[in-house]
Amino acid sequence: ALLLPALGQVRQAARSSQSKANMKNIMLSLLVYVEQHRKLPGRAILSEEGKPLLSWRVQMLPYLEAGYLTDQFHLDEPWDSPHNIKLLDQMPDIFKSPLSTSKDPTKTNYVLAVGKDTTFPDFKAERLPNAPSLTIAVVEVDDAHAVPWTKPDDYDVKNLPKGLAGGVGLFNAANFDGSVRSLPSELKLDLLKALFSADNAKYGAIQAKFYAEN
Repeated sequence: ALLLPALGQVRQAARSSQSKANMKNIMLSLLVYVEQHRKLPGRAILSEEGKPLLSWRVQMLPYLEAGYLTDQFHLDEPWDSPHNIKLLDQMPDIFKSPLSTSKDPTKTNYVLAVGKDTTFPDFKAERLPNAPSLTIAVVEVDDAHAVPWTKPDDYDVKNLPKGLAGGVGLFNAANFDGSVRSLPSELKLDLLKALFSADNAKYGAIQAKFYAEN
């Protein structure tokens, strides 16, 4: 009985480690996309009119050894069209967090950091930040903030720090250089906003100091 709490902590740490491995592979797929296309993918697959249809996660399927799924989507239709909604329950395992306790097989806990001052202020493709190693790209959120994996929906930083997840007192974050860390959840809001910002000219010194100390 005395060993049970310690055993639970070990299992939690193992799940967090596996979750960070998933995030690292997702980030590597994004970086391969950048290498091939010389730009980041947009937050969503857009219609000709600029309406978001499908999540960036669908765009990443060919880079995550799940390209066979890409061919099944109607890329000119929204994620919840009569055809595309049938593919919702085929979410690749890499988008499912080992830390999740949800039994919903259609939702992912891995989302882009989007919104004001981030690399993705809107749905259009943006270039990499000037300091990729200092800027958060993807975060893990708790089950209450998980989203349907094909839906063009992510984590708006205006909600910081609500919903961030990754372990007791921690949240998992992946930077644009492919590195993944477990960061303290109780960071001051101004520091959190700086870590999510793509304005490295303004926040680079703060970002660099934080990562040097952590």
